[in-house]
Amino acid sequence: MNWKIKAFDLTGNKGFVARPIDRRTGDPDARFVVLVDIDGTVIPFYTSSSLAGKTGPDGKLFGKGQFFPVIGIGFDAGTGSMWYNKSNFTWKKEQSKYAIDTYYGMSELGKIAEELNKRIDYDALLAEATDADFLISAANLVTETNQSMTALGITPYSTPSAPELYKHIDLLRTALGL
Repeated sequence: MNWKIKAFDLTGNKGFVARPIDRRTGDPDARFVVLVDIDGTVIPFYTSSSLAGKTGPDGKLFGKGQFFPVIGIGFDAGTGSMWYNKSNFTWKKEQSKYAIDTYYGMSELGKIAEELNKRIDYDALLAEATDADFLISAANLVTETNQSMTALGITPYSTPSAPELYKHIDLLRTALGL
């Protein structure tokens, strides 16, 4: 499996890391997104901000600043905020092959996330967060992150049901030959 980070077309400098601007407030979001091209299939990886307070089995915040693959991004119909299409955790009773903490049961995605975590310093990005070269409108981010997903038959939602998300994960798994 060959992979590379793909540049965004719609950021200020056509960079490799994008930070969305919140549509409601105009402020930069606390998450960053990277597009990863895996043998021609582009998958968005995002950094968890831990602002939602999600904890691990040890009760501590889980995943802050770490990269995880998402199955596209939708907009919440009620608030207009972005909704990263991802699943729950195995310790919250999610099936291993669909859990985000197991990278949806695809260890290859976990290896890519580990490499992104080594190469891209979340805290350094936060320090430069308002640099216009990183910023991207929420609409442009959604457009770019979802292009490859929709080509696979995946339609990101604001709040997909578990069966719909599982179907999307299975479509991605098939496209990657995993």
